[in-house]
Amino acid sequence: MVVRDVVANLLHRLGMVGAIVIASALIFGAVAGGVIVHRLDTTPSASSEQAQGDESGEKTSEPADNGHQDSSKSEDSQDKDV
Repeated sequence: MVVRDVVANLLHRLGMVGAIVIASALIFGAVAGGVIVHRLDTTPSASSEQAQGDESGEKTSEPADNGHQDSSKSEDSQDKDV
């Protein structure tokens, strides 16, 4: 009975718009918290990726160039053209 009285008094003081705002804020907070927890569970940290690579013995012979051309290779190609 006490909880019902508290909720009834709160709804009476806030009105319907206030109750909708509070309910939507609670729903938004729950969804945002769930998204954060889900992303933290699925994204491995950099240190754990490195540890997994070290354990499996995987080593790359060439580092990734990330779409950039090596400057020493570009200088060599210019020397050959001249």
